[in-house]
Amino acid sequence: MLLWGGHVEIGEDYIDAAVKELREETGIKAIKSELIFITTTKSKSFDKVTGMTNNAIRKVYTYRYGGKIEDLEVEEGKALGFEAWPIDSIFNISDEDRKKFIPGIIDEENLNIFKIIDSKLF
Repeated sequence: MLLWGGHVEIGEDYIDAAVKELREETGIKAIKSELIFITTTKSKSFDKVTGMTNNAIRKVYTYRYGGKIEDLEVEEGKALGFEAWPIDSIFNISDEDRKKFIPGIIDEENLNIFKIIDSKLF
């Protein structure tokens, strides 16, 4: 299951945020023990408007979904739907299929995360 987004709210830890985002974006009501920690990433970005540097820490978890794709609930106004992709096809994606993804999702850093997920789950 791939979701890319969400923020940790004040008083919330990373795993709670991951469970919350999974529910909000798919309708899946998982519990913490069903998520598998993958890695921590750190990045910086400069905000030209504020003149500030944003430091982001991201904890990446994965969840193995065994249900039907048509049973997932799309977060209203946030997505068009879901597609299932075999994880190995992500590593050899065609230019045409690449257009179906948000650009940053299949960059080098995130492809490395998919490789970690692949090695832990399959």
